[in-house]
Amino acid sequence: MRPDRGRRRSGRRRPAMPGSAPNRSGGFPKALSGLPRAAMGALFSLAMVLPGLRALRRRRVWQWLRFGTVVVATAGAVTWAGWWRVLAVAIAVGALALRRTGDPDGERRLQRRHGAQYFLNGGEWHSSGRRSAAPGIPAGTGLHLLLRGRELMLFTRNAAATHVRSFGVDSIRRILVDGRDYVPIYVSEAKQPPVRDNDPDRHAVSKLSLQLVGGRSADFLYRGTFARHLAESAAHAVFSVRSKRPG
Repeated sequence: MRPDRGRRRSGRRRPAMPGSAPNRSGGFPKALSGLPRAAMGALFSLAMVLPGLRALRRRRVWQWLRFGTVVVATAGAVTWAGWWRVLAVAIAVGALALRRTGDPDGERRLQRRHGAQYFLNGGEWHSSGRRSAAPGIPAGTGLHLLLRGRELMLFTRNAAATHVRSFGVDSIRRILVDGRDYVPIYVSEAKQPPVRDNDPDRHAVSKLSLQLVGGRSADFLYRGTFARHLAESAAHAVFSVRSKRPG
């Protein structure tokens, strides 16, 4: 039996070694004792700011805010020194990288704003020359097609969604898909059930041509695995509206 087992331990603390300081930060040095709390605060602030930043990037004002941030940060990088200069350069690079993004609900809002019954993928504008129905549209411009009543409206497929042209459905003389007149095939009329394509062509190209009265043409080019499907979907919507009697 040890003679000191029954004794009470003294409340005195062991003296610290010369040149050492007590560490009460859970294993972190004294200079880094506030680092965990600062890191948690930064992560929490970032989580609070990100949703608002994403929403702001979808608005037109983001371009002006981005430009102003780059100007101010560049001026700071030239004027300041040390870590402040590094921070200014990082802010300028981040502002340049964070471009304006598209609105995920922009297509629905565009359709509701114009009261369109159909919203279609217009692929790329492919008409050029004298026969083009819209000479002002550069070739390769991505487009959305909206059908409102008996009017076909063309909008640019970007954040601005600019209205560039409109056609009357009754002025469309022929609807061609890959050079052939479009003939709708309904499920009840199909001779064979649809078959899954095990070897899709990711570089496929399909063309939709709307030949107007007067010899002009509106051509739309689709690319990718679903090029043919997108061209036929747009052709079917235009064909259905044109087949209905006015009124």
